[in-house]
Amino acid sequence: MCANRSNRVMRVECRLVVAAGFAAIVLTLMTNQALAEALSIPLGNLLDDSKSATLSDAIASDEFAAVAETTDLGVNWVAKGTFTAVQTLNTAGVQFDFAASDAGDQEYGDATNDCTPQDFWGIRITGSHSPEVSKSKIEDGIGVHANSLVTFDLDELRSAGMPEGDLVFTATGAINDSGVSQFNGTIHTMVLLSDDSGVLASYVNGQAVAVAETGGVWSFSESLPDNLDGRTGPYTADFYVPLASSVKYLTLAMTDAGDGFSYDQGVFVDARIVPEPSSLAMLGIALVALLSCARRRWGGR
Repeated sequence: MCANRSNRVMRVECRLVVAAGFAAIVLTLMTNQALAEALSIPLGNLLDDSKSATLSDAIASDEFAAVAETTDLGVNWVAKGTFTAVQTLNTAGVQFDFAASDAGDQEYGDATNDCTPQDFWGIRITGSHSPEVSKSKIEDGIGVHANSLVTFDLDELRSAGMPEGDLVFTATGAINDSGVSQFNGTIHTMVLLSDDSGVLASYVNGQAVAVAETGGVWSFSESLPDNLDGRTGPYTADFYVPLASSVKYLTLAMTDAGDGFSYDQGVFVDARIVPEPSSLAMLGIALVALLSCARRRWGGR
């Protein structure tokens, strides 16, 4: 009788431990989600802050139509026009040839927060020009009209408070609605990762594309995906770009796909750096495994 009672007590205790453990897992995952949101860095918000600003203060500010300048927190390099020539990507002097993307020489302003450059149409990507897009904030993001680029210094952001560890750049590259169904609205949206010695990886319209170096100049070494087309689609491409600790520079670039720059109103919607999701879930997974082992050992009768 004593043995049976002892077994019942052990089973009750095990169930309580398991219940408490799963409650802890749920709380952990909820906390991690909140943590991920709290640690998320909307890059457009940095365009109105000096390099002396803290990262938390820069994230809290969000000036509509703020223009990317190298005096802004995290902004390392900006360039526009003459994309038929080799472009510099960062202050380390890394060179890149955008010829494979049919880049042109025309430009229409610098990267701008929450709207398209110069015209200041709010970021919206429904795939329809109607109703007309307003000149006010609609969605978060950075407008980067062809042909231009902006490079962010990740080491500078780390020094300002960006967390260490596994991070990811996420965004939707797109033709803004203000350029949909308009004459020659075609673009390539690009993300380039580099360090002081060269290009580490590239993504075009959301797809990884190999790069190679020849004579000190980097370029795409394989065919590019189809351009985004504001007349026929596709209008958008999702980016998910892992940022290893070795990555020092993150470049967002836009080219005109070879048919002129009219209405090439490209945007990176919700462009931000976030913690890598799997790293946030590891504690919860480990708890599940431990509790499963405990249940098999003590409560499996």
